[in-house]
Amino acid sequence: MRFHLLWVVLASTLPFFVQAQDEQTEEDTFWESGGEFSTTFQQVGLSNWAGGGQSTIALGGAMSAFLSYDDTTRRRWENSLEISYGISRIGSSDDSRFTKTKDNFVYTSRYGRKLSRNLYLSGLADLRTQLAQGFRIVQVNDSIQDEELVSRFMAPGFLIASLGLTYSPVKRTLTDDSIDPNKKDGNYFALSLSPFSGKFTFVLDDDLVAGNQFNTEGRNVRAEAGASMTLGIRRKLLENVVFSSNLNLFAGYEKFQNVDFNLESLLVLRVNKYILANISLQMIYDDDISVERDDGSMGPALQLQNAINVGFAYGF
Repeated sequence: MRFHLLWVVLASTLPFFVQAQDEQTEEDTFWESGGEFSTTFQQVGLSNWAGGGQSTIALGGAMSAFLSYDDTTRRRWENSLEISYGISRIGSSDDSRFTKTKDNFVYTSRYGRKLSRNLYLSGLADLRTQLAQGFRIVQVNDSIQDEELVSRFMAPGFLIASLGLTYSPVKRTLTDDSIDPNKKDGNYFALSLSPFSGKFTFVLDDDLVAGNQFNTEGRNVRAEAGASMTLGIRRKLLENVVFSSNLNLFAGYEKFQNVDFNLESLLVLRVNKYILANISLQMIYDDDISVERDDGSMGPALQLQNAINVGFAYGF
């Protein structure tokens, strides 16, 4: 398991956002940038434990960063990057291996031209994939298990590009009471509707293409035309409690009744500047993706992922 790839990506992206923040001058107030890096660790050791169970080690890391431009009169450009990765090992024998538990890479860029106070003509690009290889455990016989490769970087990868309208209240000055999307603990709302959208499914692995798990029909890239909606909210519930959620909907014109969606929600409870806990939930449904259901059959199904993490965080 090449989990060190995460730290390479983090190390290469951090200087970009930090530099953008350091170079900001008093005259150049249209740019905002920032981010946060967090890490979690869990270890359970058991020896001659009468209650049963197995020793466990779990590691995780996450980074979020944003870079935005808003001249308050005509143009607004928002970029965000989110990376999370986690591994765990159950058991302490030599045969115990680290297994991937979470692996997300999301980059979003939205550019808008102002039509009114809170309405923009906007273009959106949303790229999602994973960093490392993913495996499914296959039972060969009663005593032997094997691993089957089911994913790797950009296999699959999903890109949604759209042109439409975005409604997003933004803060005009640092002293008013309206919404400030650039503050990590501030409130934020953005709703984008697009009748002109393209969804591209990438499977840059010929073996996975041959298995047709992502319904690309022998191709490395499958393109669909359709309509999409994206909704992003962030709400400060209490002094140290922040809730955020992002929803993406896409309906292809060929099968307009089948709506693909991706919902990600996060509740952050901050103890102090360096210690926090978060609860995350992700729900995905894509009619073109076959997964192994609970009954052992293959086909489209609702995918769920939830996690509770406590660890250290550093903002920049």
